[in-house]
Amino acid sequence: MIGDASEWVVPLFPEEEIPHILSALLRCLNGFYKLDPLDKETSLTKRLLKRLKADQKLRDRPVWPDREAIHDDDVSGNEGRLDLRFMLLDAKQKPPPYFAIEAKRLHVTFKSGWESLASKYVSHHQGMMCFIDGRYSKGLRFGGMLGYVFDGDVTKAASLISNQLLTNREKLRLKLPHVLEPSRESTPDTVWQTSHQIDGRTFKLFHILAAV
Repeated sequence: MIGDASEWVVPLFPEEEIPHILSALLRCLNGFYKLDPLDKETSLTKRLLKRLKADQKLRDRPVWPDREAIHDDDVSGNEGRLDLRFMLLDAKQKPPPYFAIEAKRLHVTFKSGWESLASKYVSHHQGMMCFIDGRYSKGLRFGGMLGYVFDGDVTKAASLISNQLLTNREKLRLKLPHVLEPSRESTPDTVWQTSHQIDGRTFKLFHILAAV
Protein backbone atom coordinates (compact mmCIF):
# COMPACT_ATOMS: atom_id res chain seq x y z
CA MET A 1 0.00 0.00 0.00
CA ILE A 2 1.18 3.51 -0.77
CA GLY A 3 1.33 6.18 1.92
CA ASP A 4 3.33 7.60 4.78
CA ALA A 5 2.34 5.75 7.95
CA SER A 6 3.38 8.76 10.01
CA GLU A 7 0.31 10.67 8.82
CA TRP A 8 -2.06 8.15 10.43
CA VAL A 9 -3.10 7.78 14.04
CA VAL A 10 -2.20 4.08 13.95
CA PRO A 11 -0.12 2.09 11.45
CA LEU A 12 -2.00 0.82 8.41
CA PHE A 13 -3.41 -2.68 8.60
CA PRO A 14 -1.88 -4.85 5.83
CA GLU A 15 -4.38 -5.10 2.99
CA GLU A 16 -3.15 -8.56 2.02
CA GLU A 17 -4.52 -10.01 5.30
CA ILE A 18 -8.10 -8.89 4.67
CA PRO A 19 -9.02 -11.70 2.20
CA HIS A 20 -7.81 -14.25 4.77
CA ILE A 21 -9.98 -12.64 7.46
CA LEU A 22 -13.03 -12.55 5.20
CA SER A 23 -12.51 -16.21 4.26
CA ALA A 24 -12.20 -17.17 7.93
CA LEU A 25 -15.44 -15.36 8.74
CA LEU A 26 -17.25 -17.17 5.91
CA ARG A 27 -15.92 -20.54 7.08
CA CYS A 28 -16.95 -19.90 10.67
CA LEU A 29 -20.37 -18.58 9.69
CA ASN A 30 -21.11 -21.75 7.74
CA GLY A 31 -23.61 -23.68 9.85
CA PHE A 32 -23.72 -20.90 12.44
CA TYR A 33 -27.21 -20.24 13.81
CA LYS A 34 -28.93 -18.10 16.43
CA LEU A 35 -29.99 -19.83 19.63
CA ASP A 36 -33.04 -17.64 20.17
CA PRO A 37 -35.40 -15.75 17.82
CA LEU A 38 -34.30 -12.53 19.54
CA ASP A 39 -30.63 -13.39 20.04
CA LYS A 40 -28.45 -10.30 20.58
CA GLU A 41 -25.44 -9.28 18.47
CA THR A 42 -23.16 -9.65 21.49
CA SER A 43 -24.24 -13.24 22.11
CA LEU A 44 -23.86 -14.19 18.45
CA THR A 45 -20.47 -12.54 18.13
CA LYS A 46 -19.20 -14.13 21.33
CA ARG A 47 -19.96 -17.59 19.93
CA LEU A 48 -18.56 -16.64 16.52
CA LEU A 49 -15.31 -15.54 18.16
CA LYS A 50 -14.84 -19.03 19.63
CA ARG A 51 -15.04 -20.47 16.13
CA LEU A 52 -12.61 -17.90 14.77
CA LYS A 53 -10.04 -18.62 17.46
CA ALA A 54 -10.24 -22.33 16.66
CA ASP A 55 -9.98 -21.85 12.88
CA GLN A 56 -6.63 -23.37 11.90
CA LYS A 57 -6.17 -21.36 8.71
CA LEU A 58 -6.70 -18.12 10.60
CA ARG A 59 -4.34 -19.27 13.34
CA ASP A 60 -1.65 -19.61 10.68
CA ARG A 61 -1.98 -15.89 9.86
CA PRO A 62 -0.28 -13.07 11.83
CA VAL A 63 -3.62 -11.80 13.19
CA TRP A 64 -5.68 -12.53 16.29
CA PRO A 65 -9.39 -11.83 16.86
CA ASP A 66 -11.04 -10.38 19.97
CA ARG A 67 -14.38 -8.75 20.76
CA GLU A 68 -15.88 -5.89 22.76
CA ALA A 69 -12.51 -4.15 22.58
CA ILE A 70 -12.61 -0.70 24.19
CA HIS A 71 -11.72 2.05 21.73
CA ASP A 72 -10.96 5.53 23.10
CA ASP A 73 -11.22 8.59 20.87
CA ASP A 74 -8.35 10.82 21.97
CA VAL A 75 -9.96 13.88 20.33
CA SER A 76 -13.53 13.69 21.64
CA GLY A 77 -12.83 11.60 24.73
CA ASN A 78 -15.68 9.27 23.80
CA GLU A 79 -15.42 5.56 24.43
CA GLY A 80 -16.62 2.89 22.04
CA ARG A 81 -16.54 -0.88 21.89
CA LEU A 82 -15.43 -2.67 18.75
CA ASP A 83 -17.74 -5.64 18.17
CA LEU A 84 -15.01 -7.68 16.51
CA ARG A 85 -11.38 -6.80 15.94
CA PHE A 86 -8.47 -8.52 14.22
CA MET A 87 -5.14 -7.35 15.61
CA LEU A 88 -1.90 -7.63 13.67
CA LEU A 89 0.63 -9.59 15.74
CA ASP A 90 3.63 -7.40 15.07
CA ALA A 91 5.54 -6.14 18.09
CA LYS A 92 7.39 -3.60 15.93
CA GLN A 93 4.24 -1.51 15.36
CA LYS A 94 2.68 0.28 18.32
CA PRO A 95 -0.21 0.63 18.65
CA PRO A 96 -0.76 -2.51 16.57
CA PRO A 97 -2.89 -2.09 13.43
CA TYR A 98 -6.31 -3.70 13.44
CA PHE A 99 -9.26 -4.52 11.19
CA ALA A 100 -12.54 -3.66 12.93
CA ILE A 101 -16.00 -5.12 12.29
CA GLU A 102 -19.35 -3.78 13.47
CA ALA A 103 -22.09 -6.41 13.80
CA LYS A 104 -25.84 -5.78 13.43
CA ARG A 105 -29.01 -7.87 13.35
CA LEU A 106 -31.23 -7.84 10.25
CA HIS A 107 -34.73 -9.19 9.49
CA VAL A 108 -35.73 -9.80 13.09
CA THR A 109 -39.27 -10.79 14.08
CA PHE A 110 -40.15 -9.06 17.33
CA LYS A 111 -43.40 -9.48 19.28
CA SER A 112 -44.62 -6.41 17.42
CA GLY A 113 -43.75 -7.95 14.04
CA TRP A 114 -41.00 -8.28 11.44
CA GLU A 115 -38.45 -5.46 11.02
CA SER A 116 -35.73 -5.22 8.40
CA LEU A 117 -33.42 -3.08 10.62
CA ALA A 118 -31.61 -2.03 7.42
CA SER A 119 -31.78 1.63 8.44
CA LYS A 120 -30.04 0.85 11.75
CA TYR A 121 -27.38 -1.10 9.87
CA VAL A 122 -26.74 1.81 7.49
CA SER A 123 -27.40 5.16 9.14
CA HIS A 124 -27.74 4.53 12.88
CA HIS A 125 -25.11 5.83 15.30
CA GLN A 126 -24.00 2.24 15.98
CA GLY A 127 -24.15 1.01 12.37
CA MET A 128 -21.98 2.02 9.43
CA MET A 129 -21.76 5.50 10.94
CA CYS A 130 -19.26 4.14 13.49
CA PHE A 131 -16.78 4.22 10.63
CA ILE A 132 -18.07 7.21 8.69
CA ASP A 133 -17.92 9.64 11.62
CA GLY A 134 -14.36 8.54 12.38
CA ARG A 135 -14.92 6.63 15.63
CA TYR A 136 -13.59 3.34 14.23
CA SER A 137 -11.78 4.56 11.13
CA LYS A 138 -9.15 7.05 12.32
CA GLY A 139 -5.85 6.03 10.78
CA LEU A 140 -7.47 3.19 8.86
CA ARG A 141 -8.50 2.58 5.27
CA PHE A 142 -10.58 -0.56 5.70
CA GLY A 143 -13.34 -1.82 7.96
CA GLY A 144 -16.10 -4.39 7.99
CA MET A 145 -19.82 -4.80 8.65
CA LEU A 146 -21.37 -8.12 9.64
CA GLY A 147 -25.12 -8.52 9.23
CA TYR A 148 -26.77 -11.44 11.00
CA VAL A 149 -29.83 -12.11 8.79
CA PHE A 150 -32.34 -13.76 11.11
CA ASP A 151 -34.83 -14.94 8.47
CA GLY A 152 -32.09 -16.20 6.14
CA ASP A 153 -33.08 -13.98 3.18
CA VAL A 154 -29.64 -12.56 2.38
CA THR A 155 -30.68 -11.41 -1.10
CA LYS A 156 -33.50 -9.29 0.30
CA ALA A 157 -31.24 -7.94 3.04
CA ALA A 158 -28.67 -6.80 0.47
CA SER A 159 -31.41 -5.10 -1.56
CA LEU A 160 -32.87 -3.26 1.44
CA ILE A 161 -29.41 -2.14 2.55
CA SER A 162 -28.70 -0.82 -0.95
CA ASN A 163 -31.94 1.17 -0.83
CA GLN A 164 -30.84 2.71 2.45
CA LEU A 165 -27.42 3.47 1.00
CA LEU A 166 -28.98 5.40 -1.85
CA THR A 167 -31.19 7.36 0.54
CA ASN A 168 -28.29 8.21 2.85
CA ARG A 169 -25.50 8.51 0.26
CA GLU A 170 -24.51 12.06 1.27
CA LYS A 171 -24.51 11.31 4.99
CA LEU A 172 -22.39 8.22 4.31
CA ARG A 173 -20.05 10.14 1.95
CA LEU A 174 -20.58 7.32 -0.50
CA LYS A 175 -18.65 7.06 -3.71
CA LEU A 176 -20.26 5.52 -6.78
CA PRO A 177 -22.08 3.19 -7.31
CA HIS A 178 -23.95 4.18 -4.06
CA VAL A 179 -25.12 0.58 -3.48
CA LEU A 180 -23.59 -2.66 -2.27
CA GLU A 181 -21.29 -4.06 -4.94
CA PRO A 182 -19.80 -7.57 -4.96
CA SER A 183 -16.34 -7.63 -3.44
CA ARG A 184 -13.49 -8.74 -5.66
CA GLU A 185 -11.96 -10.34 -2.57
CA SER A 186 -14.55 -13.15 -2.38
CA THR A 187 -16.90 -15.32 -4.38
CA PRO A 188 -20.17 -13.65 -5.52
CA ASP A 189 -23.06 -13.21 -3.09
CA THR A 190 -20.88 -13.72 -0.02
CA VAL A 191 -19.14 -10.39 0.52
CA TRP A 192 -20.01 -6.91 -0.71
CA GLN A 193 -18.24 -3.58 -0.43
CA THR A 194 -18.86 0.17 -0.31
CA SER A 195 -16.39 3.03 -0.72
CA HIS A 196 -16.53 6.29 1.21
CA GLN A 197 -14.65 9.58 1.08
CA ILE A 198 -13.45 10.34 4.61
CA ASP A 199 -11.00 13.12 5.46
CA GLY A 200 -9.67 13.26 1.91
CA ARG A 201 -9.05 9.53 1.61
CA THR A 202 -11.00 6.54 0.37
CA PHE A 203 -12.28 4.26 3.11
CA LYS A 204 -13.57 0.84 2.06
CA LEU A 205 -16.13 -1.16 4.01
CA PHE A 206 -16.56 -4.89 3.42
CA HIS A 207 -20.03 -6.30 4.16
CA ILE A 208 -20.78 -9.91 5.08
CA LEU A 209 -24.45 -10.86 5.32
CA ALA A 210 -24.91 -14.22 7.01
CA ALA A 211 -28.09 -16.28 7.28
CA VAL A 212 -28.46 -17.32 10.91
